[in-house]
Amino acid sequence: MSATALQYCTECGQHVAFSHAQTLLKVCPCGKTVLKRAEDGSLMQRRLPMLQSADSLLQPGTRGTWQQQPFTVLGRMRLWQQESVYNYWTISFENKELALLAEGYGIMALLRFAKPAGTLRNADTKRTGDKLEGIVANRNSYLQHYLRSDYYEIEGEVWMPGEAAFIEVRELLSKDEACFELFQFGEHFRQLFEATPVALPDLALTNTRRLAFANTTATCRQCKQPNQIIHHPYSRSFACLHCGSRHVLNRDREWQLLLSYNKPHSDGVLKPGMKGTLQGQEYLVLSYAEKQERNGRWREYGLLSTDGQYVFLSESMGHWMLVKEQYHGPLLYTKKPDKIYFQERPYYLYNEYRWTVEEAAGCFPYNLFNDDVAKALEYIAPPYMLICETDDDEGITWYQGQHVEASEVENAFGASVPYKTGVGPVQPVSPLGVGQWLKVLAVAVLATLLVQLGSGFFNAGKQLDVTTIEFENVPPPVEPRPSSQDSTALQIDTNEAIIGTIAPPIEPISSNKTVVLGPYELSKRRSNLQIDLQAPLDNSWASVQLTLVHKQTGKEYTQEEGMEYYYGYTDGENWKEGDREATVYFSSLPAGTYSLQVDAQRQEGSSTSFINLWVLNDTSMWRNFWWCLLAISIYPLWMLLAVYSKEKKRWANSPFTPYDSEK
Repeated sequence: MSATALQYCTECGQHVAFSHAQTLLKVCPCGKTVLKRAEDGSLMQRRLPMLQSADSLLQPGTRGTWQQQPFTVLGRMRLWQQESVYNYWTISFENKELALLAEGYGIMALLRFAKPAGTLRNADTKRTGDKLEGIVANRNSYLQHYLRSDYYEIEGEVWMPGEAAFIEVRELLSKDEACFELFQFGEHFRQLFEATPVALPDLALTNTRRLAFANTTATCRQCKQPNQIIHHPYSRSFACLHCGSRHVLNRDREWQLLLSYNKPHSDGVLKPGMKGTLQGQEYLVLSYAEKQERNGRWREYGLLSTDGQYVFLSESMGHWMLVKEQYHGPLLYTKKPDKIYFQERPYYLYNEYRWTVEEAAGCFPYNLFNDDVAKALEYIAPPYMLICETDDDEGITWYQGQHVEASEVENAFGASVPYKTGVGPVQPVSPLGVGQWLKVLAVAVLATLLVQLGSGFFNAGKQLDVTTIEFENVPPPVEPRPSSQDSTALQIDTNEAIIGTIAPPIEPISSNKTVVLGPYELSKRRSNLQIDLQAPLDNSWASVQLTLVHKQTGKEYTQEEGMEYYYGYTDGENWKEGDREATVYFSSLPAGTYSLQVDAQRQEGSSTSFINLWVLNDTSMWRNFWWCLLAISIYPLWMLLAVYSKEKKRWANSPFTPYDSEK
């Protein structure tokens, strides 16, 4: 059979041409019937629902490009599933390869025909997380979504293996995050597709149609008042704006009353019907819902963009987040991992909960009110959040949220927003986290150390002088007291000890000494002098005053330095304090000839007999290192403490906080 077959419509008699050899269904240009092409090329009339709606930018004849391959849109199947409506557009590439383009709610994926590597096992499963073997060689895939459609519509020319009583779609994900969709048409026919998420701008579409939302009016089953349902049938539930009663679109495509109320519930700052431009995109507010979980409440606003994308604005304690559904998220190996990766970013488990809807108004793109069968896991990587919602009927749905400043929301919609309290789950507190600031601090320390060592390598470190300053009239050493076991020890007469004895006179002991050292020739334009001091202190102190005199200018530089060293035995423990050594620096000295006057002093009555002194020129000054290290570390250290404090507050309401030492 040729790629193009020409036959006559059995309804209107027009010539009908199929543009691709693999397409089997086409809506006649007269719009009255769907024609099925048999193997011999003959046409048969089929009573299938037909669709002609501007609910999508795409239409038969739209052209685009993917991975530099041009394609043309031929038509679509629109499947009505449990809580959603999705379009599966048939597209034909220039090389006649056929593919499907899945599209709905602003989410898109390219589906390319694939053959299983083996016999599919467990292909009939409907339970989320079940393993399907035989999809790809050496790779297992796991069920993420199960969607069943008992009603579908046709527009244009589509790939579809004839009629089917139902269509099931299973969305699968492998451990390396390869995506697949397994279609089952009726009881017998299956087709596997390899799926690649795509974004609308990536397709470079032309010949699109002007998007017009199919709005309808639904009458509240409780108060009988009309409610506008925007973007029907993609809106799947609504809460009456007049009485608050809750409705859902059932399998028969009729509005079913779930719960009756007698007054409206809409206390949100954004009201259904408001418009605003947020992050460069114009949105219409569709709905408001207030949800409750064990750790608190939050408010959620449903928004619809001008290009048909559904997003949500979530607000809690004055903190805002823009939330978008994702085609897929990471594969969960366990039911509740502590850490996951998405788009090469680590996310950490923040919350786990089930929720109830306390307040609601407007229309929603899913069944908002079956909250008793869903649960959520939240993972954060500020300013982002990943939300995994698991529904017993449909499976896993992933959302990604991003922090939005309250002022942006206020400016976008002209609404007065609530004040912020505390630290929000994804509120940015710093461009860097605690671990990253620790790295910055470590780098600062290392860089300062390398600079210090490098400067020391280029410094000469020349020794100019070594001298000893001796004190005069050092007292004689104290003779040790005789031992009690010494038979020749002198016995002290009791009366003499009481009356006392007259000691011989002792000459005065000098405690000061002044010397002048030098001259020292400093040849560098700027250099330093390092004076090292050492004294044999024994429970005493000593000090020096150093006066450096520039002989050419007469300018004086003076510093004082003390040393002390004490030790003893108290309460059963030995102790000591102080040091017998000290260092003095004269920095940034101009070139010239210098003399050094040293005025030394010791504790009166001390046995310290001398002070050793070394004079060195152009040395590496570690004092400067410590000052530089302190200066360069202040900001990272301050930010580290600030970020740590705010992160601890952020996690205060989380049952998975890493800051609770008891957990």
